Amino acid sequence: PIYDTTRLMDLLSDASCRHLLVTCVRFPHGRVNDTPADERGWVFLERFITACKVSMLPGQIGEKVIITDTPEIKEEIISYANMLRKAVEQDKASGSSTTPNLKMVMTFFQEELSRKSFSASSTDKFLIDQEVE
Repeated sequence: PIYDTTRLMDLLSDASCRHLLVTCVRFPHGRVNDTPADERGWVFLERFITACKVSMLPGQIGEKVIITDTPEIKEEIISYANMLRKAVEQDKASGSSTTPNLKMVMTFFQEELSRKSFSASSTDKFLIDQEVE
C-alpha cells in the first residue's frame, strides 16, 4: 500500500511502471478499526474512568455521568463503580492505613486492561513510524 503522494509520484515516474493501476481509497474519519469494541484498550479505559467518576458520586447521581445508549455498557460501568466503591468502603471500615481491597480491585482492572489491544486506527501510526525511520 502507498500512504502518501510522494511515494505514488516516485512509482509513477519509474519507467518500469508504465502500466500501473492506481486505486484510491478514502478514509475521511481515519482508517477502519477492525478490533471489536470490547477488545479495545481505549474503550476499556474510557469505561474505567467513567466508573471511577461514578464510584465517587452518591447513588443515582453517579449514574447520570454515564452517557451511553446501550444498557449492557451502562450496567458494566455501574458494576465497575460498585466494585470500586465497595473496596474503598471495606478498607475504610477496617481502619487500616493500607488499602488491600482497593489494591485487589485495581489488580482486576489491570488484568482486564492487559487483555485489551491498542491499535492505531488512523494514519497517525504510519506518520509516527515514518518519523522513527
